[in-house]
Formats: sequence, structure tokens, C-alpha cells
Amino acid sequence: MGYDPTGCIVVCLVFVVAAWLFTAVRLYVRIHFGKGPFLDDLLAVFAMFLFTAYTLIFTYCQFVGSVPLAIHPSPESGREGLKHFFICDMLYTAGTYLMKLSFTCMLLRLVQTTLQFVVLFVIMISGAAVTLASIIHASLFCHPPSYHWNRFDNPSAQGHCEAFWSRMVMTLVQGVWIMAADIILGLVIPFMLLWGMRMHPRTKLSIRVLLGLGSLASIATIIRLVYLGIATNPQISWAIIPIAFWSIIEQGVSILCIAAATWKPLFVKLGALDPRDESPVLLQTRDVLGDEAGFHDHDNDAFGSSGQTGSGNGSGDGSGSRSSWVPKNAIPSSHNTD
Repeated sequence: MGYDPTGCIVVCLVFVVAAWLFTAVRLYVRIHFGKGPFLDDLLAVFAMFLFTAYTLIFTYCQFVGSVPLAIHPSPESGREGLKHFFICDMLYTAGTYLMKLSFTCMLLRLVQTTLQFVVLFVIMISGAAVTLASIIHASLFCHPPSYHWNRFDNPSAQGHCEAFWSRMVMTLVQGVWIMAADIILGLVIPFMLLWGMRMHPRTKLSIRVLLGLGSLASIATIIRLVYLGIATNPQISWAIIPIAFWSIIEQGVSILCIAAATWKPLFVKLGALDPRDESPVLLQTRDVLGDEAGFHDHDNDAFGSSGQTGSGNGSGDGSGSRSSWVPKNAIPSSHNTD
């Protein structure tokens, strides 16, 4: 499969622009319709900066031809490309974890059982361990670290690297964790949250879709891992370009999908969704998707739910507590509370 430099540059720039637009809408929804920004929003913005730096470095390498063993190879471009790829690898590792952590923090505000909390906590801790181990291993893989790129077609370079298989194993472990996190955060946790809850099937489906969008990034992860399996030679080959390119696609898709999962209040404002739903899950989801327990008048208007947010008399003045405006028939039966 060929990777034309011009095509790679166009795709990367499109993803960067789209990611910033999606993130801007996310912040607008959180600030305008809720009381944000929240912790998960700040983590997402930080991850966006890392993603932008990674993408621009990769784009620069494609533009000037600093690509090891690709299109028009040369020792100088190979060493320059290896150096930039080393930096991109660090940015990708940290940025990916921050995006998963952002999504995890968003879901933590929805958990209803101890099991759900434990699952999310394990995701956070295991991800931190894998990310830290991957960064340390990459930094110490060659001694000195500059030998990682200076050795390219340079017999006079001084230094040594560890066994190449150890780097491959560490990278594969990180990829497996990313896929597991995508599946758990995007599919398993939403299923657990909605299990046993009585609501309209269309509403339940919409919530599952919103929370499950982030799992789409696992498709790009699988493609990237395929190329990692090809790059089993310690000498850098053509596979470095697909690996870097699909890493950008993976991160970009994750950013876009997770940002879109916070847009529900905007869809309600535009009339695309019906805010009326007698479900505690939907009421709790407001906390994450841009609203809080205490509603202001403009929040009620945005959700079209002024009759639900009052003190029980339909006044919609927002003075009632959460328990006063949760519908009685929205409480699930006792055997479904766990």
C-alpha cells in the first residue's frame, strides 16, 4: 500500500482542523449549557495540543522528505526522520492516554455501582502504568538516546540498543491496552449503565451511540498493529510511515468521537433530539453532557424541560432539588438497582 506524501499531508491537516473544531464545540456546549469546563474537558484540550504537535511534525517530515527509507531515502533524511519519529512516539503515547483518561473521567460521573467504578479505576491505573513503562522503555532503548537515530546508515556512530524484540513487545502491549480501553469505555460501560433501565428504546440507543463512538478508534489501532507486526526488522523500513500515519488517524478519530459525545445539549437546542425522557440515566447524563443538577432558566429552555426541573409544580424555576423533579416512575425496580 502506497502512502503518497501529499495525501498524507492533506489527511493530517484535515484531522487537525476537524479535531480543533469538534473540541471548540465541546467547550462551547460545556460552558454555555452547563457549568464547565470540567476536568475531562481540560484533559481533552491538553491531549489536543500533543496531537497537534505530533501531526505537524509528521506533516513537516512528509513535506521536506525527512522520511527513513521512503520515496527518496538518504542517510541524512533517514536520521532526521528517525529523530522526529522518536519525538512523535512520545507525543502519541502521552496524548493517547490523556484522551482515554478524559473519557474515563466523563464516565466516572455516571457510574451507579461499585463494579462500574472498579472497572474504570482499573482502566486508569493500568493505562498509567503502560504509558509510563512505554515512555521509559523508549527513552532507555538506546544508549545514548541519540544513537536511536544517529545509527541510521552511520557506521561511525557510538552507542548500542537493547534487543529489538523488547521494544516490539512493549509497543504491542500498549496497543492491546488501547484496544481494550476502547471496547470497555465505548461498549461495556455504556451497556452496564443502561442495563435494566426503563426508557424509550430510541433514547437508549442514542445514549449508547453517543458513548460508544470512542470505540471506533480501535479500527485504526488494529491497522497500526498490523504494520507493527511487519516492522520486525531492527533496521527501520517503509513500515514506519504507515505506523505514524495510522497513529494519527487513531488519535484523531478518538478525539472527534469523544468530543461529539458531549454535544447532546446542542442537539436538543437545535431540535434534533427530544429532551423529555423519564430516565435517571438521562438525568445523570446531563451532568456529563453539559448540564448540572441545578438548572438555570436558559438551561431549561435549552433542554426544553422547564416542566421537569421545577419544584414539582411545573413552574420551572429551578428551585427544587434533584429528588423533587425525578419522575416517580423513572426509578428502576429494586432488582435492577445494582
